[in-house]
Amino acid sequence: MNFPLNILEFQRRFSTENACWNYLRRVRWPKGFICPYDNTQSVGFTRTRGVWQCQKGHQISVTTDTVMHASHIALQKWFWAAYLVSTQKTGLSAWNLAKQIGVHYETAYMMLQRLRAGMVCPERQKIFGVVELDEAFVSAGRMRTAKRPGRGRGTRKPIVVCAVQSKGRTAGQIRIRRIQSTTAENLERFACDYIAKSSTIVTDGLPSYSGLSRLGFRHVVRRGPSSVEIAKKLPHVHRAFSNLNLPSATTTEATCFEPSRSFLG
Repeated sequence: MNFPLNILEFQRRFSTENACWNYLRRVRWPKGFICPYDNTQSVGFTRTRGVWQCQKGHQISVTTDTVMHASHIALQKWFWAAYLVSTQKTGLSAWNLAKQIGVHYETAYMMLQRLRAGMVCPERQKIFGVVELDEAFVSAGRMRTAKRPGRGRGTRKPIVVCAVQSKGRTAGQIRIRRIQSTTAENLERFACDYIAKSSTIVTDGLPSYSGLSRLGFRHVVRRGPSSVEIAKKLPHVHRAFSNLNLPSATTTEATCFEPSRSFLG
Protein backbone atom coordinates (compact mmCIF):
# COMPACT_ATOMS: atom_id res chain seq x y z
CA MET A 1 0.00 0.00 0.00
CA ASN A 2 1.46 3.32 -1.11
CA PHE A 3 2.22 5.86 1.61
CA PRO A 4 1.61 9.61 1.09
CA LEU A 5 4.53 11.36 -0.61
CA ASN A 6 3.98 14.83 0.85
CA ILE A 7 2.31 16.56 3.77
CA LEU A 8 -0.79 17.65 1.82
CA GLU A 9 -1.49 14.11 0.66
CA PHE A 10 -0.88 12.85 4.18
CA GLN A 11 -3.37 15.36 5.58
CA ARG A 12 -6.00 14.34 3.02
CA ARG A 13 -5.63 10.60 3.56
CA PHE A 14 -5.56 10.68 7.36
CA SER A 15 -7.96 13.52 8.05
CA THR A 16 -10.12 11.48 10.45
CA GLU A 17 -9.65 8.90 13.17
CA ASN A 18 -11.63 6.42 11.10
CA ALA A 19 -9.31 6.87 8.11
CA CYS A 20 -6.31 6.05 10.30
CA TRP A 21 -8.07 3.01 11.77
CA ASN A 22 -8.99 1.66 8.34
CA TYR A 23 -5.45 2.17 7.08
CA LEU A 24 -4.04 0.09 9.94
CA ARG A 25 -6.65 -2.60 9.37
CA ARG A 26 -5.83 -2.88 5.67
CA VAL A 27 -2.08 -2.89 6.26
CA ARG A 28 -2.20 -5.54 8.99
CA TRP A 29 -4.87 -7.80 7.51
CA PRO A 30 -5.29 -7.19 3.76
CA LYS A 31 -7.02 -10.58 3.36
CA GLY A 32 -9.08 -10.43 6.54
CA PHE A 33 -8.36 -10.65 10.25
CA ILE A 34 -5.89 -13.26 11.46
CA CYS A 35 -4.89 -13.38 15.12
CA PRO A 36 -1.19 -12.46 15.47
CA TYR A 37 -0.84 -14.88 18.40
CA ASP A 38 -2.33 -18.12 17.08
CA ASN A 39 -3.22 -17.45 13.40
CA THR A 40 -6.90 -18.19 13.96
CA GLN A 41 -9.75 -16.22 12.41
CA SER A 42 -12.22 -13.88 14.07
CA VAL A 43 -15.38 -15.15 15.75
CA GLY A 44 -16.69 -11.68 16.47
CA PHE A 45 -16.02 -7.96 16.35
CA THR A 46 -16.99 -5.43 19.02
CA ARG A 47 -17.58 -2.23 17.10
CA THR A 48 -17.74 0.05 20.14
CA ARG A 49 -14.25 -1.02 21.20
CA GLY A 50 -12.81 -1.78 17.77
CA VAL A 51 -11.71 -5.22 18.94
CA TRP A 52 -11.76 -8.64 17.27
CA GLN A 53 -11.97 -11.87 19.23
CA CYS A 54 -10.18 -14.86 17.73
CA GLN A 55 -11.20 -18.51 17.98
CA LYS A 56 -8.97 -18.99 21.04
CA GLY A 57 -10.29 -15.98 22.90
CA HIS A 58 -7.63 -13.35 22.24
CA GLN A 59 -8.97 -9.81 21.91
CA ILE A 60 -7.07 -7.91 19.24
CA SER A 61 -7.25 -4.30 18.06
CA VAL A 62 -5.50 -2.64 15.12
CA THR A 63 -2.88 -1.31 17.55
CA THR A 64 -2.13 -4.58 19.34
CA ASP A 65 1.65 -5.23 19.40
CA THR A 66 2.44 -1.92 17.72
CA VAL A 67 4.01 1.26 19.08
CA MET A 68 0.47 2.53 19.68
CA HIS A 69 -0.66 -0.37 21.85
CA ALA A 70 -2.59 0.56 25.04
CA SER A 71 -1.60 4.23 24.78
CA HIS A 72 -5.12 5.81 24.78
CA ILE A 73 -3.81 8.45 22.37
CA ALA A 74 -5.78 9.28 19.23
CA LEU A 75 -4.56 7.47 16.12
CA GLN A 76 -4.36 10.77 14.25
CA LYS A 77 -1.82 12.05 16.78
CA TRP A 78 0.21 8.84 16.40
CA PHE A 79 0.12 9.14 12.61
CA TRP A 80 1.26 12.74 12.71
CA ALA A 81 4.00 11.89 15.18
CA ALA A 82 5.22 9.06 12.93
CA TYR A 83 5.16 11.35 9.91
CA LEU A 84 7.11 14.10 11.65
CA VAL A 85 9.70 11.70 13.08
CA SER A 86 10.31 10.05 9.72
CA THR A 87 10.46 13.22 7.62
CA GLN A 88 12.46 15.70 9.72
CA LYS A 89 16.09 15.05 8.86
CA THR A 90 17.44 17.23 11.67
CA GLY A 91 15.58 15.26 14.33
CA LEU A 92 12.46 15.95 16.35
CA SER A 93 12.49 16.81 20.03
CA ALA A 94 9.80 15.92 22.54
CA TRP A 95 9.05 19.60 23.18
CA ASN A 96 8.52 20.29 19.49
CA LEU A 97 6.39 17.18 19.01
CA ALA A 98 4.23 18.15 21.98
CA LYS A 99 3.56 21.56 20.41
CA GLN A 100 2.96 20.15 16.93
CA ILE A 101 0.33 17.56 17.89
CA GLY A 102 -1.11 19.17 21.04
CA VAL A 103 -0.07 16.77 23.79
CA HIS A 104 1.78 17.12 27.09
CA TYR A 105 5.57 16.86 27.07
CA GLU A 106 5.49 13.54 28.94
CA THR A 107 3.16 12.08 26.31
CA ALA A 108 5.36 13.28 23.46
CA TYR A 109 8.40 11.84 25.22
CA MET A 110 6.72 8.44 25.49
CA MET A 111 5.61 8.54 21.85
CA LEU A 112 9.12 9.33 20.63
CA GLN A 113 10.53 6.50 22.72
CA ARG A 114 8.15 4.00 21.19
CA LEU A 115 8.43 5.27 17.62
CA ARG A 116 12.21 5.29 17.61
CA ALA A 117 12.42 1.88 19.23
CA GLY A 118 10.12 0.56 16.51
CA MET A 119 12.32 2.07 13.81
CA VAL A 120 15.35 0.02 14.90
CA CYS A 121 16.03 -2.89 12.54
CA PRO A 122 17.59 -5.85 14.42
CA GLU A 123 19.13 -7.12 11.18
CA ARG A 124 20.76 -3.82 10.29
CA GLN A 125 24.21 -4.02 8.72
CA LYS A 126 27.37 -2.66 10.25
CA ILE A 127 28.34 0.83 9.18
CA PHE A 128 31.58 1.25 7.28
CA GLY A 129 34.01 3.74 5.80
CA VAL A 130 34.98 6.72 7.92
CA VAL A 131 33.16 6.59 11.25
CA GLU A 132 33.22 9.16 14.06
CA LEU A 133 33.01 7.53 17.49
CA ASP A 134 32.52 9.20 20.86
CA GLU A 135 30.69 8.78 24.14
CA ALA A 136 28.64 11.22 26.20
CA PHE A 137 26.42 11.59 29.22
CA VAL A 138 22.85 12.31 28.16
CA SER A 139 20.53 14.20 30.46
CA ALA A 140 16.99 12.86 30.49
CA GLY A 141 15.70 15.05 33.27
CA ARG A 142 16.93 12.58 35.89
CA MET A 143 19.99 12.41 38.16
CA ARG A 144 20.46 16.18 38.03
CA THR A 145 22.67 16.12 41.13
CA ALA A 146 25.49 14.33 39.31
CA LYS A 147 28.58 16.44 38.80
CA ARG A 148 30.59 16.25 35.61
CA PRO A 149 34.34 16.16 36.17
CA GLY A 150 36.23 17.08 33.05
CA ARG A 151 34.08 16.18 30.06
CA GLY A 152 31.66 14.36 32.30
CA ARG A 153 33.25 10.92 32.41
CA GLY A 154 32.62 9.32 35.77
CA THR A 155 29.19 10.81 36.52
CA ARG A 156 26.09 8.84 37.44
CA LYS A 157 24.19 10.05 34.39
CA PRO A 158 23.33 7.62 31.57
CA ILE A 159 26.27 7.03 29.24
CA VAL A 160 25.79 6.47 25.53
CA VAL A 161 28.38 5.70 22.90
CA CYS A 162 27.64 6.84 19.37
CA ALA A 163 29.10 6.00 15.98
CA VAL A 164 28.23 8.18 12.98
CA GLN A 165 29.18 7.37 9.41
CA SER A 166 30.95 10.39 7.92
CA LYS A 167 30.38 11.24 4.28
CA GLY A 168 32.33 14.45 4.10
CA ARG A 169 30.06 17.32 5.07
CA THR A 170 27.08 15.03 5.60
CA ALA A 171 26.39 12.19 8.00
CA GLY A 172 25.35 8.68 7.10
CA GLN A 173 23.98 5.99 9.36
CA ILE A 174 24.12 6.18 13.14
CA ARG A 175 24.53 3.52 15.81
CA ILE A 176 24.01 4.32 19.50
CA ARG A 177 24.06 2.18 22.62
CA ARG A 178 23.88 2.70 26.34
CA ILE A 179 26.96 1.49 28.21
CA GLN A 180 27.77 1.14 31.91
CA SER A 181 31.17 2.79 31.75
CA THR A 182 33.74 4.09 29.26
CA THR A 183 36.09 1.15 29.63
CA ALA A 184 38.04 -0.22 26.68
CA GLU A 185 35.99 -3.42 26.89
CA ASN A 186 32.66 -1.62 26.48
CA LEU A 187 33.83 0.72 23.72
CA GLU A 188 35.63 -1.99 21.77
CA ARG A 189 32.62 -4.30 21.98
CA PHE A 190 30.44 -1.54 20.59
CA ALA A 191 32.87 -0.91 17.72
CA CYS A 192 33.02 -4.60 16.83
CA ASP A 193 29.22 -4.98 16.99
CA TYR A 194 28.37 -1.99 14.80
CA ILE A 195 31.36 -1.00 12.66
CA ALA A 196 32.80 -3.07 9.83
CA LYS A 197 36.44 -4.11 10.15
CA SER A 198 38.96 -2.10 8.09
CA SER A 199 36.83 1.03 8.59
CA THR A 200 38.51 4.23 9.73
CA ILE A 201 37.36 5.13 13.24
CA VAL A 202 37.92 8.73 14.28
CA THR A 203 37.89 9.41 18.05
CA ASP A 204 39.22 11.81 20.65
CA GLY A 205 42.21 10.92 22.80
CA LEU A 206 40.44 8.84 25.43
CA PRO A 207 42.84 5.98 26.30
CA SER A 208 40.00 3.43 26.14
CA TYR A 209 40.02 3.79 22.35
CA SER A 210 43.71 2.97 22.00
CA GLY A 211 43.13 -0.73 21.27
CA LEU A 212 40.96 -0.22 18.16
CA SER A 213 43.88 -0.71 15.77
CA ARG A 214 44.62 -4.22 16.99
CA LEU A 215 40.98 -5.15 16.36
CA GLY A 216 41.28 -4.52 12.62
CA PHE A 217 40.23 -0.88 12.43
CA ARG A 218 42.23 2.10 11.21
CA HIS A 219 42.25 4.43 14.21
CA VAL A 220 42.62 8.20 13.83
CA VAL A 221 42.83 10.37 16.95
CA ARG A 222 41.68 14.00 16.96
CA ARG A 223 43.24 16.18 19.63
CA GLY A 224 42.85 19.82 20.61
CA PRO A 225 43.46 22.35 23.36
CA SER A 226 39.88 22.02 24.63
CA SER A 227 36.81 19.83 24.39
CA VAL A 228 35.20 22.47 22.19
CA GLU A 229 38.04 22.29 19.68
CA ILE A 230 37.93 18.49 19.68
CA ALA A 231 34.17 18.55 19.10
CA LYS A 232 34.74 20.65 15.97
CA LYS A 233 36.91 17.84 14.63
CA LEU A 234 34.14 15.30 15.27
CA PRO A 235 31.19 17.31 13.93
CA HIS A 236 28.75 14.54 13.01
CA VAL A 237 28.82 12.60 16.27
CA HIS A 238 28.58 15.79 18.32
CA ARG A 239 25.64 16.95 16.25
CA ALA A 240 23.93 13.69 17.18
CA PHE A 241 24.71 14.29 20.84
CA SER A 242 23.45 17.86 20.67
CA ASN A 243 20.09 16.61 19.43
CA LEU A 244 19.90 14.23 22.37
CA ASN A 245 20.95 16.80 24.95
CA LEU A 246 18.41 19.45 24.04
CA PRO A 247 15.99 19.84 26.97
CA SER A 248 13.26 18.66 24.64
CA ALA A 249 15.09 15.75 23.13
CA THR A 250 15.23 13.44 26.11
CA THR A 251 14.34 10.29 24.25
CA THR A 252 17.45 8.23 24.86
CA GLU A 253 15.83 5.12 26.30
CA ALA A 254 14.31 4.11 23.00
CA THR A 255 16.19 6.01 20.36
CA CYS A 256 19.65 5.13 21.48
CA PHE A 257 19.52 2.03 23.57
CA GLU A 258 18.95 -1.30 21.97
CA PRO A 259 15.33 -2.31 22.61
CA SER A 260 14.64 -5.91 23.58
CA ARG A 261 11.98 -6.14 20.91
CA SER A 262 10.40 -4.13 18.16
CA PHE A 263 7.07 -2.55 19.04
CA LEU A 264 5.94 -2.74 15.43
CA GLY A 265 3.34 -5.29 14.47
